[in-house]
Amino acid sequence: MNTTISRRTILSFLGLFGLSLKPAVGKYMADPHPVTEDKETLPPHNEALLMVWRTQQDAICKLELGHAVSEQKKQKEYVASAERWWFDTEGRQWRVKRPFDPGFIDSTHWFFVDYVIEGKTVASWSVDTRKKTVDIRKL
Repeated sequence: MNTTISRRTILSFLGLFGLSLKPAVGKYMADPHPVTEDKETLPPHNEALLMVWRTQQDAICKLELGHAVSEQKKQKEYVASAERWWFDTEGRQWRVKRPFDPGFIDSTHWFFVDYVIEGKTVASWSVDTRKKTVDIRKL
C-alpha cells in the first residue's frame, strides 16, 4: 500500500479547503475597519479640517494676505499682495491631531487643526466634531 501523498495532492486539497472555508469564515467575522457606503461620511480628521475650511474662510484669507504683505516687503515684486498667492511658492501644510489619546476622557471628537506656512504655524483651531464647534487657539 502506498501511503505517500504527492505534493500536488496536498496543494490541491489545501487550495480547495481554503477556498471553501473563506466564505464561511468571512460570514461570521466582523470587519475590523468597516467601509461605509455613505458618500457623505468622512474620516474624523478630515471632518475636522473641513469644518475649519468652511467656517474660517475669512480668517484664512486674512492670514494669507498678511503673509503676502510681509513677504512682499522682503522682495521687490510687482504683484499686489492680494494677488500674490497665485505666484508664491512657499509650502503650506494642514496638521490635524487629537489633543490626547482617547481613554479616561473621551477625545474621539476633539481635534487641533494647525495651518503652517513654510514651517511656521500661523494659526490653530480647536474643533469638536460632535458639537460642530470651531474655536481659534492662541499660539
